Amino acid sequence: FGEEVQAGASLEEALVVTLQTSGHTVLISGSTLFLCFLGMLLIPVSTISTMGIAAASTVVFAIVGALTITPSLLLTFPDFFTSRRRFGLTCDGISACSRLGCAPRGGGRKAIAVADEPHASLSAREPMLASAAVAVRVAPRAADASGSGEPTVQPLNARVSLPEAPQTHPAALVAPSEGPANRPVVVAAGGWAKLGRLTQRFWWLFLPLLLAAAAPFCAPALELTYVEGVLSLLPRGEALTGSFLELQANFGVTAVFPSTVVILPPAPVDLSQRHWLNASCHAMQRVGRQVTEEMRAHGRASGDGILSHYTMDASDFSGVMIQGGLCTGILIELLETPLAKQWGDMLIDAFANAERTATKVKVTTTLDPFSTIGQKWISAMRDALDANQMVVLDPSFPGEPVLVGEMHLTGMAEEQMDGAAATFVSLPRVIALTLLIVMCVIGAAFKSVLVPIRAVLCLMWMLVVTFGAAVLVYQSGVLESSGLRPFTVSPAPPAPHALFWMSPCIAFSILVGLGLDYDVFFMESVVEHYDHGHSARDAVVLALNHTGNIICVAGVIMFLAFGALLLGSTPILNQIGFLLCLGILIDCFVSTKIIIPCAMALLDVLPGNANFWPRKPLRAAEPDPVQISRVSSRRMTLAAGTAAARQCLTQGSAASGTGSAQPRNGAI
Repeated sequence: FGEEVQAGASLEEALVVTLQTSGHTVLISGSTLFLCFLGMLLIPVSTISTMGIAAASTVVFAIVGALTITPSLLLTFPDFFTSRRRFGLTCDGISACSRLGCAPRGGGRKAIAVADEPHASLSAREPMLASAAVAVRVAPRAADASGSGEPTVQPLNARVSLPEAPQTHPAALVAPSEGPANRPVVVAAGGWAKLGRLTQRFWWLFLPLLLAAAAPFCAPALELTYVEGVLSLLPRGEALTGSFLELQANFGVTAVFPSTVVILPPAPVDLSQRHWLNASCHAMQRVGRQVTEEMRAHGRASGDGILSHYTMDASDFSGVMIQGGLCTGILIELLETPLAKQWGDMLIDAFANAERTATKVKVTTTLDPFSTIGQKWISAMRDALDANQMVVLDPSFPGEPVLVGEMHLTGMAEEQMDGAAATFVSLPRVIALTLLIVMCVIGAAFKSVLVPIRAVLCLMWMLVVTFGAAVLVYQSGVLESSGLRPFTVSPAPPAPHALFWMSPCIAFSILVGLGLDYDVFFMESVVEHYDHGHSARDAVVLALNHTGNIICVAGVIMFLAFGALLLGSTPILNQIGFLLCLGILIDCFVSTKIIIPCAMALLDVLPGNANFWPRKPLRAAEPDPVQISRVSSRRMTLAAGTAAARQCLTQGSAASGTGSAQPRNGAI
């Protein structure tokens, strides 16, 4: 908006151009973020899916606000957004500001010099228009008493009388002529543009270096493991965390997070029936024996002496059918006294639901169910429960085999184990579907097949480096010696250090969305210059000059926002903050500055316009006068006015006898 106003467009015209260009960028990049966050709904964990809903909703409101509220503010308070400012103070209408040097000297972005053009200095955003050449108007001033006809520099909004300038065909201002001979030669002037030209020229050197830089992170990224538990959710060094750890050490993990077997007997079974109580009691005893055998086998295979002598007996179960390792069925049925019956009813009510269609059995174990060994114990328990749903009674209780019913093991550890397993099983499907939909959206926006494919391939480099570095930091502990709390390894359970299972899942969707968002923002500028007739390499240089600082500033803002997660003492927040901060820095300072230019230079070697295939640039030979907007007409008028202004300078110089015109303050 500011560039269009400085170029001489009216507020309404500037806003139209802004919505047509920047508005399109906001819509496409916002849609990319929305789809990435919406992909979190495919993960079957409510904690993660609700985060996806909240993030996607926020993006929708941001898009709507940027396309409606922001334009309204621009038109409501035009002076605030168009005036010359320094430190928040306007310099409009103060002539002394220019002489004192307090007025800004342009936008701060270096221009791109384009040879063989009607004007030598052009705006980096509109390389084919001479809007930057008419930042001020110059009119001859009548000779004063001394007879000097020195030209006067006037503000842009001043009305001056200019000689008629020759008419210029609209096509000459829309795009240059086709062919290498008529293509403008772009000379990089800004730092980012020079870097882009360098990386494109030596892409054959940069690409192997980038692959070599990512190689040390490939193996760690493939070795990513995760842990469950609550220690990663508790702040380090807090009194609450210390009390929790002391409670677990004195009473065991299962005293804080007990495991429970839920039994759903077949209807219409009465929980007080002797044959069902006896069958379920013997089922629990068999489960204990089978788990003992399987865990000892694991201990012998792994060489764990403690696990080799692990024992789980009947006393580890407590339910309506078993207490202290003894079956309660015979007591409940044989004792017919009112007191015994009341005791039996109280026991059933304590372990059954109100309808008595389900009952629970509390399970005690000396193992930590959140550890790797504890997960093996959970798997062994579930295998044993599935194998004992049909029980043959002992000879002391003659009768037919009894169906105990469905038996399920549940608890905090079991729920986290199931959630983590389901998440990582569904994660490849989520990744593939999300990237496929995003690629379709980007391809449709840019009318290209290779642009979204190249974007995803460049994104993979960032993901490999980011997740590989996270594994090295929080799983291998490469920064443990630094003593910095945000980079210490995860809390040490009876298992190897690893990332908390939610950290990579949450960070992945955000990283993919932001990475593609910066890519889309950069490519919008590349395609704009490409449509104006520049080659793919020149379009990259112009786009880097235009978007380099903007992307870096946006990345720094996001880095500071996510960097707050590194200042806390909660391990899961530190891990997510590390992943996001590192990924954003790579996106802003490596991907859009080096990787994408190198990739586009590689594709430019292929025949045709491989970078944008099958998209074709706008052709100057086929202008459509009907499609030329009022903004284009105004810019053509301003361009013609610049030529007339040069004629005025020449006439003024001739009148003063100097033979040359030297405008003050760098007018033109």
